Amino acid sequence: MKYLITLLVLSKVYAFAFSQSAITLPGYIALAKENSPQSKLAHTQKEISLYRYQSFESDFRPQITFYGNVPAYSKDFFDVRQPDGTIKFLPRKQNFSNIGFSLSQQVLATGGLLSLRTDLSRFDDFSLRSKSYNSTPIYIRLDQPLFGFNELKWSKKIEPMRVSEATKTEVFEMQKIASQISEYYFKVLEAQTQYQIALVNIESIRQITEIEQKRIPLGTTSEDKILQLQLQLIQAKQRADQAKYDVQIALLKLSTGAGVKYDDKTVLVVPNQIPNLSVDLDTALSYAKKLRPEFIAFQRSSMEAERDVLMANAAKKTINLSASYGYNNAANNFGSLYDNTLNQQRLAIGFDVPIVDWGRRDARLQTAKAIQKLNEFNNELNEQTLIEEITTLVNTLNLLRSNIETASETKDIAQKRYALSTQMYQAGKVNLTELNIAQQEQDQANLNYIQALRSFWNGYYQLRELTLFDFELKEEIRE
Repeated sequence: MKYLITLLVLSKVYAFAFSQSAITLPGYIALAKENSPQSKLAHTQKEISLYRYQSFESDFRPQITFYGNVPAYSKDFFDVRQPDGTIKFLPRKQNFSNIGFSLSQQVLATGGLLSLRTDLSRFDDFSLRSKSYNSTPIYIRLDQPLFGFNELKWSKKIEPMRVSEATKTEVFEMQKIASQISEYYFKVLEAQTQYQIALVNIESIRQITEIEQKRIPLGTTSEDKILQLQLQLIQAKQRADQAKYDVQIALLKLSTGAGVKYDDKTVLVVPNQIPNLSVDLDTALSYAKKLRPEFIAFQRSSMEAERDVLMANAAKKTINLSASYGYNNAANNFGSLYDNTLNQQRLAIGFDVPIVDWGRRDARLQTAKAIQKLNEFNNELNEQTLIEEITTLVNTLNLLRSNIETASETKDIAQKRYALSTQMYQAGKVNLTELNIAQQEQDQANLNYIQALRSFWNGYYQLRELTLFDFELKEEIRE
């Protein structure tokens, strides 16, 4: 009977584990990346970004448009000024219809719009029973801002950065999910370990109580020890009830986070196999700056701030050119419409130069410059915060790995000591208090081991989240 308690511990733990379904940490993370609300949100946000970029790219491709008004009928009275200055209202019944095609193209280099058009118009006067046609077989038109801000050119630089940022953000969110699931996973493991310990302790106390009751007739124990054991049994049952409740709550959070159905019978596999990582701080920082969406966002926001300053400066004056050249003709019948077409030319230059605006446009320019400076400060601060976080984690990871080895050794020693204390207690060489101390040390050592694993794995997934680089496989994380 000298190893009774030890065998009891092992039998309870294995019976508890193998009687129920078990899922690994990577398995739960894979489920979360596929089913969790956070993963679906991340995928949808990336899709929106890609569709926006597709819409943006289409603006730089030729646009073909068919337009017109068929018909535009009117029957009303209209005012006609007479030679003596009076107004006379006359009836009219007319229709004006027009159709046309337009081929347009944004000009990236200048920010203008170049278009090639053709259109046809027909006018009907039903009161006079007459009709006429007007045709522009072909004409080319240019709408061009002069000495102004070329927003197209800046958008061409910024929008691809948004897509890259969205792609990296999706990967980042997947790693963030992995970190969160790791946290939930070990909360369940800790709660299940506490519950297993409580169940084993209940059985241990019952076995010890039986031993002590057999010693009462021999006079080698007292009623006080029996009462002490009964009190310990009640406390152990209370701890078991609380631990069972904690398991249910922790499992519910894990199931919700992973987007899977809640199962209170689930037992998690303890991830004892630790990856052999070699993490260099400079490498970690290098990949973080290359892959993290925040660093892309820093560059994008800086470029946007610079764009806004130039836009505000250009807004002090605006000059727009509109010019067209083509052929035009009018006729009373359609057959003659395209005979002897005439040259058509149009030119317009519009400008807006403020004389007195009480400093409004200059204030807008200074505001844009101040925002640019503030953006630079915020980027520097956020970048430094990320660098400090990565540096701290890299320096801590080796310590966390060492803690696991220490906790494992402590657990083994505590289990051996408890087994030896149990043997010595049965032989009457140690008292109940000393046995209880050995048991508490074993329980705490088991829990400390789980907590050491938790700290390491949380750090492991946080490192992947912070750098988006897999230091185990030595490759960039893409999902």
